[in-house]
Amino acid sequence: MRILLLNYEYPPLGGGAANATEHILREFVGRKNLSVDLVTSAVGGREQINLGGGVRVFRLNIGKRNNLTQQSVVDLLRYSFSGYFFADKLLSRNRYDYIHAFFGVPCGAMARRLSRKRGVPYLVSLRGADVPGFSDRYERLYPFLRPLIRQVWREAAAVVANSASLADLARETSPEQEIKIIHNGIDTEFFRPAEDYRPPREKGVFVVLMAGRLMRRKGFRYGLEAFAKLRDRHPGENIKMIIAGGEGNVAAELRRLSASLGLSGSVLFAGHLSREELSRTYRKADVFLFPSLNEGMSNNMLEALSCGLPIVMTRVGGSEILTDRENAFLVDRGNPEQIFLALEELFADGEKILTMRRANR
Repeated sequence: MRILLLNYEYPPLGGGAANATEHILREFVGRKNLSVDLVTSAVGGREQINLGGGVRVFRLNIGKRNNLTQQSVVDLLRYSFSGYFFADKLLSRNRYDYIHAFFGVPCGAMARRLSRKRGVPYLVSLRGADVPGFSDRYERLYPFLRPLIRQVWREAAAVVANSASLADLARETSPEQEIKIIHNGIDTEFFRPAEDYRPPREKGVFVVLMAGRLMRRKGFRYGLEAFAKLRDRHPGENIKMIIAGGEGNVAAELRRLSASLGLSGSVLFAGHLSREELSRTYRKADVFLFPSLNEGMSNNMLEALSCGLPIVMTRVGGSEILTDRENAFLVDRGNPEQIFLALEELFADGEKILTMRRANR
């Protein structure tokens, strides 16, 4: 089988979909009778990477030089133009069994046009912002994109969402569309619990971890506000927060907020971490806080879960796999008071942390 994969983001560009694509390709390397070609964006000039075992990555120059965590509308248009013609060239030279598009727009639209021209079926993976109503950032574009999105979904051999809530949101645009649900996967051997974990009271520090792109949709400000209240409630205790994530569009704003809340000595902005560094950071933490305002399925949450961390998470996409007060605390979006109460309970009850850690593995 030969697959043509389209995704405008791939590490170091992008976030969850980029990481998911990287994991998928890693799993595909060396699979018998399977070849995969990925057409994606470059930082700088065009390059081809052979991952071995029949997997190739083609990075196209879209003029990208900065802000690796997000793609602008101009970036997407450049990728759409370059990616379409490059993918068409690959289709003219190779026989592919199907085209797999990450994101209905722009990649799904590209796949639809390529499918019509070359007769190769395509499937679409919905990731979040490509579904109307998901992101405030594209609120003005969704009304214009909705007819195209419906056509892309309707003509696809399959449409897959990474969470039940994202599938439900997609059905608001196309109620009759059949949408399958396949959650993101992670490496549970690589992301594993600390073997020598001790509760906060024993080791003398309580560590809260937030991870993800530093963008407004992730809701980090509510996590900081809740953490500030926790620290103020326990002034003599050693309470720390680590924020791990690439520089997004609210990085400076979050640093200013942290300083204004008097958290400069308690919060570490760790920046972008490698996969190995992030795994070690999960194992240092006592709780993973994910205060997102909207989500498809968070890779960071799944990685933290695999590392055994109790999860404090808003009721967004992906939270349906958690059980409130069994392995997680589920809270309302934009509600720092509820986040504080969850953190307070975990801070006060080391046995609760141990119970949730066992439940998560």
